[in-house]
Amino acid sequence: MMLSRRGALTAFSGLAAAGALPSIVRAEPADSLIVYDGQLRNGWANWSWATVDLVAQFDGRRAIKIEGGAYSALQLHRSGFSTKGLSKIIVTLNGGPDGGQKIGVVTSTEEKHLDPYKMFDDLAANTWRTIETPLAECGAADTVLAGVLLQSPMAYKPYYVSMIRFA
Repeated sequence: MMLSRRGALTAFSGLAAAGALPSIVRAEPADSLIVYDGQLRNGWANWSWATVDLVAQFDGRRAIKIEGGAYSALQLHRSGFSTKGLSKIIVTLNGGPDGGQKIGVVTSTEEKHLDPYKMFDDLAANTWRTIETPLAECGAADTVLAGVLLQSPMAYKPYYVSMIRFA
């Protein structure tokens, strides 16, 4: 059956009125919270106690460059937000020219760092990798968070982070 433009518009309008149309898909899902994507977003601030460059360039990307001693960390902080409806933290990182860094993700509330400390596999040299960690594995499911940390129990050479977000 062929519909004229007017007929198609009428049919489309009828579906909309009946609630049969899917919701409009946005480029960034409503349940996603960007922390960093080349710059800090959504009220996040640098509270790090490692050597951090928030506007470094590496492998053609703007990224955070992090290096430091044992237990130093990239710590990003903002006013508390609920993780209800969010399921994971997503981090894109690169081991830089040397690789081998042992980095873990830690989440925090306004009062304390949460357990457990979720370790990533050793970072590969000159390789971008995206890691998705369930919030439940960081003790951060259905809570109010105020921070995310990338930390190492040992001194480490520079590595780079191009994106951090909750989804």
